[in-house]
Amino acid sequence: MHKLVSLLLFFSCSLLSAANCLNKHADSISNEYLAGITTQKSFSKKELNKIWKEAQIPKFVMPIKFGFDIVDITYKTKWHDGTTIIASGLVFIPTITNKFVPSELIFMHGTKMSKARNIAIKAGEQSVCAGYAAEGYVVAFPDYIGLGNGERFHLYQHAATSAQAGIDMMRAVRELLKQRNLKTDNQLFITGYSQGGHAAMALHKEIQEKYNKEFHVAASSPMSGAYDISGTQSKCMFEKYAFPSYLPYLLKSYDQVYDFFDEDFNTIFKSPYDSIVAKYYNGKYDIWDINPLMPEIPVSLLKDEIVKKYIVENPERLQKILKDNDVYDWKPEVPMQLCYCQADEQVNYLNSFIAYDKMKANGSKFVRLRSGGKRFDHFQCAVFSNVNTKFFFNTIRKGSKKGRKGSPLKRSVVWLSKTLMPGYYIKKYNKENMKKMMGE
Repeated sequence: MHKLVSLLLFFSCSLLSAANCLNKHADSISNEYLAGITTQKSFSKKELNKIWKEAQIPKFVMPIKFGFDIVDITYKTKWHDGTTIIASGLVFIPTITNKFVPSELIFMHGTKMSKARNIAIKAGEQSVCAGYAAEGYVVAFPDYIGLGNGERFHLYQHAATSAQAGIDMMRAVRELLKQRNLKTDNQLFITGYSQGGHAAMALHKEIQEKYNKEFHVAASSPMSGAYDISGTQSKCMFEKYAFPSYLPYLLKSYDQVYDFFDEDFNTIFKSPYDSIVAKYYNGKYDIWDINPLMPEIPVSLLKDEIVKKYIVENPERLQKILKDNDVYDWKPEVPMQLCYCQADEQVNYLNSFIAYDKMKANGSKFVRLRSGGKRFDHFQCAVFSNVNTKFFFNTIRKGSKKGRKGSPLKRSVVWLSKTLMPGYYIKKYNKENMKKMMGE
């Protein structure tokens, strides 16, 4: 049980979250999407065993079958207006020494406001990617547009560019694998948490509707995402909310894409929030820097006349934009697992229920709900959602047509940990601990 607790702590931070130096080998080959390689780190099985041992990670849940390389890449993708820009991300490539054929997986990260990102596999979302790579998945971990080493401003919760960044990164990953003479089984697994849950669902939808001949999605598992932005999630704007810093981030992104406000963006906020938004939403600060400066109720950031003009008297335009970024009204044709927790204070768990009901009404036979527990908050929920997703994906790889929950023995151990060792063993997040665990 102690080892499982260590595993869950290892996963516990999995929410949050154009280079000039080109690799000579990458530069010598003409690529359509892969722009360059900035960094590469290698981890042998021996090194991973040491990391797992120090963290007391049980191998029956997280086996080490392979070492892996982590490659920091830049690649070409599209800005919202269709122009070509540079984005970045990490690729985890298992070092295959036998006839094993790896699968492909893309992990869409949770909300980040700071552009900074390094390589750190001992905690946070990169630890989840490491766990998949050690079991034989080639893992893409995109920074989206505007984060990491990418160009422009990040377009937060913008479904179209989130999906496009994922698609183009997978294309770049395949070009990288071709250089390494590494073939996959062409099964693509899609997942992500929080903002990444929304992005994962957008990506799966886009591939099914437009790129199903290029990519074969084996399964997806969006986790705690705001799929119903126009309805369920938008209500938090008018209530006490743990992360009010999300609202200016969202509005700035949508103003960039849709040219929503008639006014200059920085003038729509009350004082002192106008100067705070102007100073802090520039990619140099993260959530933990900004949240303490925000009011408890997000909408109170806005000037009264702005609320009256865009929300009270003429709500149709904003509602149309929000609906444009809802991602649940479609019919998944391969297995999809929707992970959630009922005590999630950041993303209302009803997002998952609404998505499930709509997809079933649309005729899907492949969508399922998966609870991480009734008492876990957003950060704690990430722990169990990632474990449940790994179990689910592994059953697909082993031949299950619709996917299963995983080994009864492993699930029993996880259930016991949730029942006998409740949320106190998850470290309470704060600015210092979260930055440390996320490797920032």
